[in-house]
Amino acid sequence: IEDLRLATTRGGNLMAVWHQFDGVAHNIWANRYDTVWGWLGAELIEDDSGVPPNPEVAMDPGGNAIVVWVHWDESASDQNIMAKRYDDFDGWQAAETIDEGFGSAQAPHVAVDPDGNAMAVWRQRTDTIPFTDDIWSSHYDAATGQWAEPELVETLDGVATAPRVSLDADGNAIAVWRQRDDTLEHYDIWANRWAPRP
Repeated sequence: IEDLRLATTRGGNLMAVWHQFDGVAHNIWANRYDTVWGWLGAELIEDDSGVPPNPEVAMDPGGNAIVVWVHWDESASDQNIMAKRYDDFDGWQAAETIDEGFGSAQAPHVAVDPDGNAMAVWRQRTDTIPFTDDIWSSHYDAATGQWAEPELVETLDGVATAPRVSLDADGNAIAVWRQRDDTLEHYDIWANRWAPRP
């Protein structure tokens, strides 16, 4: 078992996700803890043939959760960012690709607001020479149940890595990441703010 991640609600409900090798394949599992019923049992939520590292999870106050991870697309020799939502009433929904294949993607992170809206960020390599790594994002609208088209978070020169994101109660997001400054040959921490469109 690797990459164990936890998310919780103020009421004490919990979602745990992890990456597990069963001797044949690398999979992502999840188990939900309910304050009334206890642990509800581990569930396989991803069984692709590739190695899906670094799952991340976030929960809203209603007990709904969103998990994001890296999926290895063997046919395209590429990595994509996948997302899967847990509905407190209906259980796990279908997994979706949210990065749309602009280039090899990795290091996803996700946050949710009290209304169940989510923001995912990740590092993605450009598919043109000279190659570099940028930070991208996609927003999940709880009202429509849809992920938005990916947006570029930063347009700086130099490799960008290690993105993290947080959402406030009004749905505003702050993303932070590490950015390589090739001129000074060091890394800086950068941030960008996203606000819902009226």
